[in-house]
Amino acid sequence: MLQKARKRKRKIKIGVSYMFDYRVCNAPDSDIFLRQCKALEKNIPDLKKSEILIDIDGSQIAVYFKDGKKVTVHNSYYVGAVYIQSEFDLITFFPTKERCDK
Repeated sequence: MLQKARKRKRKIKIGVSYMFDYRVCNAPDSDIFLRQCKALEKNIPDLKKSEILIDIDGSQIAVYFKDGKKVTVHNSYYVGAVYIQSEFDLITFFPTKERCDK
């Protein structure tokens, strides 16, 4: 499900944070969004689920935390995709057979 991450710098008020972006699907899909959330919960130990936010257009954002770092899963109708943004690399938690970058 996950594809290779793009690493990018993001400026925030206190400093610079590195984010990893993962494209899961090139169209919004609630089923894929929920399956991706379950895959994260299954494969990443000590991942704490915060809440699922729902935007006015029906987009969904699941918010997770691990060791003080944030992971968000997006089902975005505005962007037109299911994607993940993370403050740490998620690839290490997924076996090769579950990834698209074999």
